[in-house]
Parts: sequence; C-alpha cells; structure tokens
Amino acid sequence: MTRRPVYLRVKDPVTKHEWDEPEGSPLISKGRVELVKGDRYPPSTVIRPTKHFLERKSRRGEPTPAGEGTTEKE
Repeated sequence: MTRRPVYLRVKDPVTKHEWDEPEGSPLISKGRVELVKGDRYPPSTVIRPTKHFLERKSRRGEPTPAGEGTTEKE
C-alpha cells in the first residue's frame, strides 16, 4: 500500500496567494513561501482550492454631507 502525500498550506510573501504544497517541496525547505497556521489549515492528504489575493486599487470615498454635492448648483 502506498502512502498518500501530505499537503501543507503555504503563502507567497510577495503576491499573498495561498495554495497547498507537498510537504517535501523545495519551496518550503528553501523558505521561499510561508507556512499558513496549522489551526486554520491543518495538513491534508487532499489538495484544497487555491486562494488568490487581489489587492484593492480603489477605496470607497467618504460620504459627503447632505447638500454638498460635487456639481455646481444654480
């Protein structure tokens, strides 16, 4: 009987994407990715879906007080 590989949840420090990587991966051993806390994502024998990080380019502005719009009033 063959042993099923164990996958650990990792995070790229630059892009902040998260995915599962086999426990013997060179990315983990060379420190190119960060391990995600095991209480959130314990080691698994099944690969979980990737989580892509998308940085927001814009924020919603502060609401303007009533009567102070952005257009000129006549």
